[in-house]
Amino acid sequence: MRVLITRPRHSAERTAQTLLRLGHQPLILPLSSPHHLTEAAKAALERSQGAIAITSAEAVRALSGLDLSHHLDRLVYAVGAATADEVRRAGFRHMRIADGTGESLARLLTSEGPPDVLYLAGQPRSPDFERGLTDASQPYSTTVCYEMQPVIWNEAQLRLLDPPPQAVLLYSSEAARRFCNQPLVKRNLRFWQDCHFLCLSEKVARSLSDAANRRVSIADQPTEEALLLLLS
Repeated sequence: MRVLITRPRHSAERTAQTLLRLGHQPLILPLSSPHHLTEAAKAALERSQGAIAITSAEAVRALSGLDLSHHLDRLVYAVGAATADEVRRAGFRHMRIADGTGESLARLLTSEGPPDVLYLAGQPRSPDFERGLTDASQPYSTTVCYEMQPVIWNEAQLRLLDPPPQAVLLYSSEAARRFCNQPLVKRNLRFWQDCHFLCLSEKVARSLSDAANRRVSIADQPTEEALLLLLS
């Protein structure tokens, strides 16, 4: 099956390898590109001492190049398994792992109630995690350590996709919105009409416009493994 991966390139290339092993043909066309704010992350780590919360692997990649030796024993709360893998690769030794959503991470963190939490966040981001902490009166501070900048597709890229992919993978609500707002998507609705849109969660699916009568399936759990099972 021809499968379009819309994730940022670093993550997309890893997903492409998985798809190849499963016998599919991956097509990579990111909807966004990360801009790391490494100095902001460094300053935040230096002025804090407690737990660290991370809702995206991109936040860990924003720490690349920093000397983390004084921080690797800090407890890290990771939103899910993929983010936890990136945390391990960075060398952190203590971790708690939630079920893949901001809400589940907030529940996990507030159930343990660490007194000092640094949230290394991206922009834009879902408010779910911070809202959960605020509702539970959990003290925390937020530092934006990366920004996801939109990528606008061009005609040459669309021609490279022809014939149209049979499936499109969407991992976030922001990605779904960016897909729907792509000028080339709006101007070429017939190109996408037979695609099967596979969404990581119901929230992601709700962010897809129904203007093209799109065929949508939702993963049983907010994990890539569950998402790719939809291909079968």
